[in-house]
Amino acid sequence: MPGPRLQPALKIGYGVAEVGLNIYVAATALLLFAMLTTVFAVPPGWAGLCLALSKFWDVVTDPAMGWLSDRWRSPTWSRRPFLLAGAVLFSLTFAGLFTVPAFDDWSGSLAYVTVAFMLCATGFTIYAIPYLALAVELTSDYDERTSLTAYRMVFASVGLLLGGALGGLLVSAGGGGRSGYAFMGQVLGAVALFPLLSAFFATRGVATAPSRAPGPADLFSPFRSEAFRILWTTFFLHNLATGTVMSILPIAAAYLLESEDAPATFALLFGTLTLSSIAAAPFWVWISARVDKLRAYRWGGLAFSCALATLFAMGPGRWGLVFALVVLCGFAMSSFQVLPWSMLPDVVDASVATHGEGCAGAFSGLWTAGQKTALALGPLIAGGVLAAAGFAESSAGATVEQSASALSALRWLVSIVPASIFAVGLVFLSRYPLSRDSHHRFLRSQVPV
Repeated sequence: MPGPRLQPALKIGYGVAEVGLNIYVAATALLLFAMLTTVFAVPPGWAGLCLALSKFWDVVTDPAMGWLSDRWRSPTWSRRPFLLAGAVLFSLTFAGLFTVPAFDDWSGSLAYVTVAFMLCATGFTIYAIPYLALAVELTSDYDERTSLTAYRMVFASVGLLLGGALGGLLVSAGGGGRSGYAFMGQVLGAVALFPLLSAFFATRGVATAPSRAPGPADLFSPFRSEAFRILWTTFFLHNLATGTVMSILPIAAAYLLESEDAPATFALLFGTLTLSSIAAAPFWVWISARVDKLRAYRWGGLAFSCALATLFAMGPGRWGLVFALVVLCGFAMSSFQVLPWSMLPDVVDASVATHGEGCAGAFSGLWTAGQKTALALGPLIAGGVLAAAGFAESSAGATVEQSASALSALRWLVSIVPASIFAVGLVFLSRYPLSRDSHHRFLRSQVPV
């Protein structure tokens, strides 16, 4: 039974917050590892461990924040106070994350970034978990959720573009090195605040308090749902794949493409990827309405895996091939950005039907904890492999001579390895049990699916 359609103004006002959230996602996934290894001479294994430790903190805070937002009982303010507090804290700590003081050696820089990253991640969590829970509660309509998610993911792509492509350009504009990264962090931290506040104002008057106050046992109750376990595992593996390739993409631009201006080349590549993703979002909304979300997700995932694997052939002078593959990656990646996020609210509804429980905050907390853990493991894997292969770190953004084994490891990490991980996720996705028809059925009658 379809629910009411959401007004475009609400979709825009709510969705534009993704700009701020994805500035963080892109900048930390794409630039932080490169900053540590090429500006502060942190060995890649230690840099990967820093990002992993900071993200593992989210495994604790995300479910806790979901539980806390579910317990918030105000019918007037709903989850919105967390949006206001999280927006302010995040903006300030993001700027501090990239404004690294001078230390005598790389260990001081590493310690500072680790602590600053944990504080920034906490601000992100305070905002993102209640924000995601609102997406579950704003509408119960199967296809309207895909439309709402498409609005969000278009704005998310803009945030990725700002945090990744513009972020790299801001580093160059700020003089590169320590000062360049500080300039980038301060500019993007200020820019992120305004879209984050948009959702706070756009959702005023929305009453979303859960029907009962959850207890401590509800922290992990979403894993009782088979549909959630399958979708969570798929999403975890897909983020592990993208986290691996994204963390080393700036380094690949320097060493595999042998670019003389690696930050600018990376900005161009990432901008092409993101613009392709934005352009493809309406297609995935259209195709999912005709063949269902699950089938569309499979098609997009298969195309993304194939395009990633073919990046193994990237090299100097192969610009036409590289850009064609990047466009295909962006087109296919749009399905990964739109569809699993629109499937999560359906899973919450299914849990209500089958188990009588569906606290959106608990689902959101575990969902993002898995995502962040995967995105943390990606750089950890990349850093460990590069360290074992003998990758030579550098300082002040300099390009240094690398061994054949290091270049080979870099090539595999940017192509075959993430493509294989993504393909394994598609295997898990084949067992996903929900569809449009089953969703409509349990909404009408609350019959388990």
